[in-house]
This record gives sequence, structure tokens and C-alpha cells, in this order.
Amino acid sequence: MHITFTWMSDKESPVLRRVHFDAKAAAKRGGPHIDSGYRPGWITRSMVKGAATLFRAAGQTIMIRPYRKKKMKNTEWKIRFDVISEDGQDYVESCYAYASTGLTLGELHSQNGYRVRFNDNLKHPQIVELLAEVVLPKRRENKGSNE
Repeated sequence: MHITFTWMSDKESPVLRRVHFDAKAAAKRGGPHIDSGYRPGWITRSMVKGAATLFRAAGQTIMIRPYRKKKMKNTEWKIRFDVISEDGQDYVESCYAYASTGLTLGELHSQNGYRVRFNDNLKHPQIVELLAEVVLPKRRENKGSNE
């Protein structure tokens, strides 16, 4: 096998022109892109069997574990999450609600536990405030056995 390295200026190749353009844009921007919290190929699943249902928001505060985010056409995000029991020992249901971009990208991260407050709109439930981080329930290896 024979390998030859050839030096090219950044103006000679379409790929190198694009790299040069992107590097200049990043330098002017002065910082990294905002992390949207989603990477293609990452699979996160609910800890509860069954499909996620629309959360019944009534202004309550509950503990949740977000596992999926999806950008909607407006400025909101659809958040799928597992509801954690009040004693913090188990996952009780899988639901979805909506949240603002600022809350979703800045504070709500997949696979973490949070105590959040909801609005009181049954038709369009929204997470309006993150109150605290919480410890997630430990996975039980033998759910069917007597402990």
C-alpha cells in the first residue's frame, strides 16, 4: 500500500472551503452552539411499560424523570417523562407535557430527576418551573420476587 499526502490551500477543495467558512463563523460567534439535549442515535426509554399519555396538569408539583424531548413547530418542546411516586421509590406512569425552550435546553436534562411545577391547563399541560433536582429511584432487578 502506498499513501501520498498532498497539501492543498483552503481555497482549492469544496470540503476545505466549507471547513474554512465554518471555522470563521465559529470564531466570530465566540462560543459553542447551544446544546439541544438530543443526539441522533441516542435511545432513551421510559421505565414504565405502555405509551406516554397527556399529563393531567392541575397546577401541581411532582417528581419526574425526562427521557425524550422533541422540538415542536412553535417555540415549545414536547417532553416525555416518567412520573416518580411521592415516596421517591418507583416510577408510576409515563406522560408528556410541554415546556419552553429556555427551561428545556437550560435546565431539564434527560435521565435526571426533578421536582417541577405544572400549569393548570388540562388541554395543554406545561412544565412552568423547575423547583429542585431529586434522586432517581433505584432499578429493581427482580420486580416479581418477594423482597
